[in-house]
Amino acid sequence: ESSTITEGISSILSNPGTPSQVVACAFPTKSTYFFPFTCVSEIFLYAKDLIFTIIWAIQNGRADIFVGSGNLSALAGVILKKLGIVGKVVFYCIDYVPERFTNPHVNWLYHWVDRLACEGADLTWNLSPRMADGRNRRWGKILGRQMTLPIGVHFSRIHRLPLDQIN
Repeated sequence: ESSTITEGISSILSNPGTPSQVVACAFPTKSTYFFPFTCVSEIFLYAKDLIFTIIWAIQNGRADIFVGSGNLSALAGVILKKLGIVGKVVFYCIDYVPERFTNPHVNWLYHWVDRLACEGADLTWNLSPRMADGRNRRWGKILGRQMTLPIGVHFSRIHRLPLDQIN
């Protein structure tokens, strides 16, 4: 079932329609962050991003909703939820690849983080229903609450309100 971002957020709030503080988090690209070491493992950099995201969110205070773009960012949201810093977590997943890395151990770790994010989030937004199918097939069970939230404008798939009903 396709939905919009507003419908996706409203579906996990206890009081839909009330103002909420929403934190959207995506990791910076390598060219936009400063880190004093240049010869470090990429896994170390991922761990650093996870830790820095958690620290940043704690410093910015409580939020009703944390939208994590990507599995590592969503995992930070899940940890923050367990710490009581955020109320609800949305895992916004723009791709799901069965073989993300050629190294089977790193690939397994990537999918394990994806599973933790999906199971720990209140809602997972996938760009395609095939993403949920692939994830569920990999683990042999339905993981978390997943919905399809396509990007772009698909007027045939998205319910639109008449102009006179829009605030």
